[in-house]
Amino acid sequence: MRHFLDPKTYQKVKFVYSNNPESLKLMEELFDKSQLNTTFGGEKPVSYDHEKHGKQMEEDDFKTTTYWDV
Repeated sequence: MRHFLDPKTYQKVKFVYSNNPESLKLMEELFDKSQLNTTFGGEKPVSYDHEKHGKQMEEDDFKTTTYWDV
């Protein structure tokens, strides 16, 4: 990613990795581990409900079309 970012922007961005102890420490400082998904080193289990997610996407799509109607 470094090559795709402006040097000034790169200095402001923190990259974190799940297998890096320093990254996990940074995540713990910035986020409540009880609310952070396990994917990111937190304690909250990751859940995915296809039906619920699909319905939410349909609702968002409908809302978006109302912006386009003039």
